[in-house]
Amino acid sequence: MKGKGLVVTGAIALVGCSRFTAGSPAYAPPLPPSIKEFGQPTRWLTQENYNVLYYLAWPQTQADMHSTFGPPARIETGAEVYKLVEDPNQEVWILYEGTQATGYQIR
Repeated sequence: MKGKGLVVTGAIALVGCSRFTAGSPAYAPPLPPSIKEFGQPTRWLTQENYNVLYYLAWPQTQADMHSTFGPPARIETGAEVYKLVEDPNQEVWILYEGTQATGYQIR
C-alpha cells in the first residue's frame, strides 16, 4: 500500500511476542541480521516476518519486539523503522508509547 498510512492495532491474543510454531502457515524462523545501516546491525523484514507482525497481540514490550525482529534500521520519535525486503521503498514503523509497542504502520 504505497503511500498509505495504514495503522493496525489489536489482533488475536498471543502471550508476549509469541510467534506461531513450526508448521503453522505464518511461522517465520528468526533471520540473522542482514545489513548494516546507521552503524548498527539491522533487519529487513521478509514477508514471513511481516506475517508474524500482522498476527501479534498488542501491546508488546520493546524487548520482545527486538528479540523477535532484531534491531530496527533506524529509530524515530515514538517509532522504530524496519525496511521490507520485498519492497525496499516501503517501511514498517513500529509505534511506541514509552517502551510499549502499540501497533504499526506501513509507509
